[in-house]
Amino acid sequence: MKALALLLVASLATLASGAPFDKSGIADWTKTPAPSTEPTFAPPVVKRMRLANGMVLLVSENHALPIVSMRLVVPNAGSALDPKGKAGVAAFTADLLDEGAAGLTAIQIAEEQDKLGAGIGVFASVDSAGVSVSTLTKTLEPTIDLVAKIVTQPTFDTKDFDRVKGDRLTALELRRDRPREVAGIMFSSLLYGLDSPYGHPGSGFRESFKDISLADLQAFYKDRWDPSR
Repeated sequence: MKALALLLVASLATLASGAPFDKSGIADWTKTPAPSTEPTFAPPVVKRMRLANGMVLLVSENHALPIVSMRLVVPNAGSALDPKGKAGVAAFTADLLDEGAAGLTAIQIAEEQDKLGAGIGVFASVDSAGVSVSTLTKTLEPTIDLVAKIVTQPTFDTKDFDRVKGDRLTALELRRDRPREVAGIMFSSLLYGLDSPYGHPGSGFRESFKDISLADLQAFYKDRWDPSR
């Protein structure tokens, strides 16, 4: 207890002698400081170009940190484009892309990301799908190579399909216990209609999801994940 008291006293003494607010330049803390000059903001300059395959590329440079953040957006590949009667196909397709690609398994893809210091996540929203990427500048090129494999050479292996489908079916079974998610589905259904492109849940319905096949995902990928789009 004595040692604790001594440590506390020493800490208070250190705080009193070198507190952060001592460097603020404010002499009297009982008075409201005068307003400072308004800061200026220079918006980033975005460069726009088009790749040979038709994709539009937007680049905003900021070299303050040795990192790169990227997002590949695929319009018209989101849940609003789910085939009729097969809600959840868009999200399921996106979920399966990084489960295996170009001869790499899901574990090997994850290990490769760790080696590169990168994070790659495939997503599907309402109107679009895509890939979010963060990596180091020194590993940018191999990270782009890995992303290209995931996007252009997904394996769509039967075992991966069965495993991920089981996980998603379990999530649908448990959805009734997640009030916030249920409320969101009910709200969208009231606005747009439960069977409409914008009103149905992107994860699908428990009853109809069981009928989604691997061929459904492959067809959606071929039709929607196209660079020309």
